[in-house]
Amino acid sequence: MKSFLLFLALCCVCVPVFAGEEEESGYERVMRTGILQCGYFSWPPYMWKNPASGEFDGFFYEYTETVAARMGLKIDWVSEVVYGNIYQEIQSGKIDAFCSGIWPTAGLAKLLDFTIPITYNPVLAFVRAGDHRFDGDIIKLNDPAVKIASMEGSIAGVIAANRFQKAKLVETPQLSGPSSQILDLATGKVDVAFIDWGLVDQYLSTNPEIKVEPVAGVRPLNVWGSTIAFGKGNDALVNAVNTVTQEMIYSGEIDDLLDRYHLDSKGFFRPLRPYSASQK
Repeated sequence: MKSFLLFLALCCVCVPVFAGEEEESGYERVMRTGILQCGYFSWPPYMWKNPASGEFDGFFYEYTETVAARMGLKIDWVSEVVYGNIYQEIQSGKIDAFCSGIWPTAGLAKLLDFTIPITYNPVLAFVRAGDHRFDGDIIKLNDPAVKIASMEGSIAGVIAANRFQKAKLVETPQLSGPSSQILDLATGKVDVAFIDWGLVDQYLSTNPEIKVEPVAGVRPLNVWGSTIAFGKGNDALVNAVNTVTQEMIYSGEIDDLLDRYHLDSKGFFRPLRPYSASQK
């Protein structure tokens, strides 16, 4: 009997130690394998796949690849992930992070952790050129007669739910792409679209026949930072990415990257360096 009790006691001691040895954090696994598994969404100029070469392009793609290289890692761009499924894809272990730029919101903060931004993007209310119904008073949008363009899971739905609950939200599928909101606005399917200035600016540069403009006399609806998203409990990974990102901001590499993609200050606010260097 004593021998049996001693066996049970030893098992109680050994099992937790064995289980602990088997447990591996996300950081430890990424460092062991040398691979960061990333999900992405095609949204120029952040990231997209070149139809001719099949290769990825975009300023956020270059930034993420650079961060990984500085950490001695390679990125496996696993699959395209619609914004509404990011948490599920990370939670299931299919990807470690969403790496093509995401704006942190209060709702997402309950599920994900975010790195420091490399750009800050103003989201404005756009209307068809010549439509002055809402000039100087954005609250006029909060009306049942007003139709707001949105893509499923996009920031437009968040803004509408928070500030314009009376208006009607007209959603398109995520795979239709962000430009669908601009087209719905231009063709009169909706009255207003909540989109970041940078995306609209780039779209209009290749589609000059589309005539849309920001509502005059009002502030941006909000400004969000472009980040990488990780699942909860990956503080070591988030901190490591943040350290490399800070180096790139302080060295001016982020500015150089944004310059190469001709991203001006109208649609892409740049992070300020938290110091002042002067020479006498």
